[in-house]
Amino acid sequence: MDRGEAYTTPMIRVLSITLIVAAVVLGGESHVTAGPAHPAASSRTLDGNELLRIGDIHEVQNHLQEALPYYQRALEAFREKRDRRGEALTLQKIGGIFERQGKLEESFAAFNDSLQAMSVRDRGLSGLKGNALLRLGQVAEALG
Repeated sequence: MDRGEAYTTPMIRVLSITLIVAAVVLGGESHVTAGPAHPAASSRTLDGNELLRIGDIHEVQNHLQEALPYYQRALEAFREKRDRRGEALTLQKIGGIFERQGKLEESFAAFNDSLQAMSVRDRGLSGLKGNALLRLGQVAEALG
């Protein structure tokens, strides 16, 4: 089953409403609309979590090309703040997009980078680590 099929129409509506609310909260800036493939600059800088959520909205609507720039900006924001959990999660989302696009080498690299972002001492990230290992194995199997 495609990841996009797991989302129901009501869930997509809720995510769309969330996007509209974000636009209102951010002063109606057009950079949070679903249209542009590259996020436009605004007077307010979005943090990593906000960028991640906007990317998620695009991803559940199967707008993979639109989601990727938001995920990449989120990754930069998390790296600037040295937020390893945010960095690892974002790399997994990027890896998932690459996998869905059939870019398996890039997907494998992103999942591997996600694991590298988490140290052995990060016990609170065991679920995230487990997911990265599972997805790495799936992509490696697909690569042959």
